[in-house]
Amino acid sequence: MAFIPILLVGIAGGALYMNGSRRPESPNMPQTNTSTPQTNMPETSKITSPFAKTNPFAQANGQSPAPGWFSQPKQEAFLPGPVDVLVVKAMLAKGLSLPPEILDMIIDHAEYWPCTETSIEFSSANRPRINGGGHGSSSENTLLIRSPPIGFTQADIQDREAWRNAPPSESPSSEPISPEHFKTHLRAIPTLERPVRKVVFKLRSRDQAWGGSREHQQTYQGSWTWFEAGLERFETPNGEDEPEITRPFDTASLRPVYPTGEAVTKPNGQREIKYPLNPDEMHTIQRNRTAGRQMVDYEVVWRWTDDISPESLEAERLEEMGRGKASGSGEFVRNLRLGDVVSIWGKARFLGWANNVERASVQVYWAL
Repeated sequence: MAFIPILLVGIAGGALYMNGSRRPESPNMPQTNTSTPQTNMPETSKITSPFAKTNPFAQANGQSPAPGWFSQPKQEAFLPGPVDVLVVKAMLAKGLSLPPEILDMIIDHAEYWPCTETSIEFSSANRPRINGGGHGSSSENTLLIRSPPIGFTQADIQDREAWRNAPPSESPSSEPISPEHFKTHLRAIPTLERPVRKVVFKLRSRDQAWGGSREHQQTYQGSWTWFEAGLERFETPNGEDEPEITRPFDTASLRPVYPTGEAVTKPNGQREIKYPLNPDEMHTIQRNRTAGRQMVDYEVVWRWTDDISPESLEAERLEEMGRGKASGSGEFVRNLRLGDVVSIWGKARFLGWANNVERASVQVYWAL
């Protein structure tokens, strides 16, 4: 009977192909933190997950499937929407008369989940200034992008520029809206209160290209420029029990869960938020290489099935790759709720350090 799951996945793969998608990577494939220096000559440097050696389909370098049934020609990734997933589930249910539990297993194994992608690319003219030396000020902490509320898509954000540029609130979240309130506005309602399965962060960046201890240069040690994942939730306005949630979403009701800081008034009368000095190891996505002269592309994947103890050897290897030592626990993804907003923050600390960002994106995958 062991061949039955393989047969079902093969059938599901055919259905996904017919629906216009490529087959996503298997959950057993290595999760990689990919870093590619941008030079005049093609050069690729990939940082492989601690679990690459357990992948039976990986090549010797641990980067891609071995030739055969799992190999795929290089092509643009297909990001399914809620309707795409519902169509495939309906095809499988009608064609194979499978119960919902088996359908969900197939969809999870294929990682065929609805996905929203939010991205931004900066030119030299509009690149944000993320410089150290401000003692936790706004110049050291920059909100780069935020995703649509989980369960919704970019189509639900009518003014995307206003959504992205809305400043973070000074007040932390205290009475977030219940996830149930979002369901009346969804076309495809997730069956789980915490439906997120995977978050993919993509970055292109470098630091100021000098400084740091000599032994740390061109490594991720001693780096004081980095990126963190943020989380915001909609607050119940004025203590209402049944708030009215409408689209477009009102950013004035967004409250930070992370990061939070202390609101202070500057001598000129302006308000700003002071944030903690050090990186948060659970929320750190990626550090820049110390004294890196070239822009580097990073791709970091967080999954709901991640379970790396911050005290383990695997966590130390994550740290060597520039990731947060506690970022492999899976807690961030597992705790995301319907209606939550995921963001990317650029950080820098200490005088002379600068976080130069050319591109940032976040993909959020959730189950229906």
